[in-house]
Amino acid sequence: MKRFAASTRKVGAARLVVDSLKRVSLTFIGDDHQLNYAVAKVVGSRLGWFPVDGLKVMTGMRKVPDLAALTEPERVATEAELLRGLRNQFRVIATPLPAGAVLQDAVWKDLWGSVIVWIDEDDKSTPKPRTPERQLYEDRAELAVRVKVQKGFGVRGGQTLEGRARAVADTLLPRLSDFLAEKPELTERKRQYVERGCRGDWPELQPAEGSPVVAALDRKPLAGFEEEQEQQQGQEQQQGQGEQKQ
Repeated sequence: MKRFAASTRKVGAARLVVDSLKRVSLTFIGDDHQLNYAVAKVVGSRLGWFPVDGLKVMTGMRKVPDLAALTEPERVATEAELLRGLRNQFRVIATPLPAGAVLQDAVWKDLWGSVIVWIDEDDKSTPKPRTPERQLYEDRAELAVRVKVQKGFGVRGGQTLEGRARAVADTLLPRLSDFLAEKPELTERKRQYVERGCRGDWPELQPAEGSPVVAALDRKPLAGFEEEQEQQQGQEQQQGQGEQKQ
C-alpha cells in the first residue's frame, strides 16, 4: 500500500479518475461506516458510480426492519452474500461494515476486483488505538486516505456529516487520480480478475483456463485409496506366485 501526500490539483481529478478506472468498482473500508457511505455518495455523484446502501440492501434481503434483528453470524453471512453479488458489478462503490464480513479472508476473494481505499479520519484529541482490524485495513488497502478532523468556528459546515464527507472526497479524488496514474495497469488487471470469476488468485492471476483451486491440490489419492491400492497389489502378487507354482 502506498500513501500519497495531499494533492493541490482538484480541477479535472474526477474526469481523470473516470478515465483511469475503466468502469472498475471501488470499495471504501474503515471504522466509520456512516462516513464511508456519505463519502461514497459524494464521490459517486462526481464520477457517475453508484454508491451501494449496504444497510438498506441487507435488511431487504432478510426482510427485517433493522440489522439489529439479526444475530452477528447472520449479519456477517448476509453481508458476505451481498459483497459476493457485487463482485461482477462495474461502476459501483461498496462500503463494507466495520468488524463485519471484511474480517473473513474468504470475502476478500470478492473484493479484490475493486480498488480498495481505506478512509481514516485523524483526530488528535481522540487518537485511535492500534487494533487487528485497523491493521487489516492498513495491510490490504491499496490506497489510504487519511484526513484530519476539521474543527473551529471558521469551518463552515465542516462538523456535519455532509461537510466531513465533502472534505474527504476533495482529498480522495486527487489522491486516487495520482495513484491510478502511477499504476496504469492496475484497473485492467482488476477487470481481468473479475472476468475470470474472482477466483482468489489476486494479485498473481493464473491463466484464464487455469484454476487456482486445482493448482493448490497436492494431487494425493483420496483417503483410504492408498490402502485399497496396496491390498489390490498384494492380491495380484499372491495370485502371480500361485500361478508360478502350478
